[in-house]
Amino acid sequence: MLGFWKGFLGVILVGSALLVSVACEGATQAQLEGILQNVDSISGEVTVTLKDGGTVTFNLKDVNVETLRQAAGSASLEPGTQVTLETDKDKKVKTVKARHAEVEGIIRSLDKEKKTLTVSSGEDGDTTLELTETTKIEIDDNKAATFDSLREGQEVEVKYDVETKKALKIEVDEEEDETELEGDITAVNQDAKTVTIRAKNGTVTVYRVTASTKLELDGVATFEGLKAGMKVEAKVNGASNELIKLELKD
Repeated sequence: MLGFWKGFLGVILVGSALLVSVACEGATQAQLEGILQNVDSISGEVTVTLKDGGTVTFNLKDVNVETLRQAAGSASLEPGTQVTLETDKDKKVKTVKARHAEVEGIIRSLDKEKKTLTVSSGEDGDTTLELTETTKIEIDDNKAATFDSLREGQEVEVKYDVETKKALKIEVDEEEDETELEGDITAVNQDAKTVTIRAKNGTVTVYRVTASTKLELDGVATFEGLKAGMKVEAKVNGASNELIKLELKD
C-alpha cells in the first residue's frame, strides 16, 4: 500500500467518465473518473480503471497531485481510491484528484447500534465514521475481520469518504514486530532500494523499500525522491527491516 502527503486532504470528484472541460472547438483538456488499481512506490507507475471499463497508466513523476486541506485526514493514493484524472490535448494525464481521506489514531469509542467508530488522532481531534456492509476490516493477517472484532484502544488506520464520512477500509495494527521511529536519512541506495536512517538515539539501520511501502512525503511521490538529510518518521518491520511507512517531518 502506498500512501502520500501528510494532513487530511480531499477533493470533490466532478463530471462523468469523460468530460471535456471546454465545450467548444479547440478544447485541450478532459477529465476522466475511475478507481485506482495499483500504485508502485518504487517505480511510481499508477494504473486506473475508468468508469467505461478502460484503463489508464501513468507515472506519478509526470503529474501534479492536487490536494485541499480539510479539517482532518490525508489524501491517499491507494488501490480502491476514487480519482479524477485531468488530461492534456495529447491525452496524457497531468493532474490527479482524490476524494478519499485517512485518519490514524486510537479507537476512542464504538457504537454497535449505529455502527460507528470514533478515532482519536491527538492534535487533529476526534473523527466519527460510519461503517457499511462494504467496509473492509483487516486485523493483521485477518482480512475478513468484523465490526465485533474491533475494540477501544486499538491503533487503527481508517480510509473514508470525505463527503459521506463512511469508512471504506479499517486496518488494525497489532503486529509486535512493527515499531516507529524518528530520525534522519543518512543514505539512499537507488540500486538496492534501501534507505539508511539514523534514529534519535543514534542507532543507524538500513531499511528496504518495497512496492507496498507507504510514502507520505509532501510531493516526494516515489523512492527516487528520497534524499540524504531528510528528517522522517518511519514505521518499520523489525523482523524483516522493511519500511512499512515513511513520513517527511517539517
